[in-house]
Amino acid sequence: MAGYRKVLVALELGKDNHGALLIAKALELTTAPNIHIAHIESHPVTGLGDMTGHNHVANETHIRQQIFPDLNALASNNTIPSTNLHIAFGDPTDELYRCLENLGCDLLVIGHHSHSGLVASLFHTTASDIVSRAPTDTLVIRL
Repeated sequence: MAGYRKVLVALELGKDNHGALLIAKALELTTAPNIHIAHIESHPVTGLGDMTGHNHVANETHIRQQIFPDLNALASNNTIPSTNLHIAFGDPTDELYRCLENLGCDLLVIGHHSHSGLVASLFHTTASDIVSRAPTDTLVIRL
């Protein structure tokens, strides 16, 4: 797996997904300054539908302000500069692909909580959607 220049680690705050970050570092896939962290949020619901305008942007700014301290603490504990933190809003798969392209990453690392039984058969997971269409190599870490 050597030879990756820039790695994007997709994290979901509030869950134990920072294991994907630790594994990416432990495998020495790249040096810490070349590791980027992405966190994707859904667009905030304003009740105004397509007429959100400025309120939509204000809500996203507020959400970023809530998320950034936790993301920054995780990054600094792992010697990753805050300039390598990315918070986006929208469909997780589309936004991760956009980050990969904009940053020029050649590896995506994601954590996956496995489900079994009825839950697994009824619901298509975001992780499997990402892997099936990923434009780069993808490392899925079972959490």
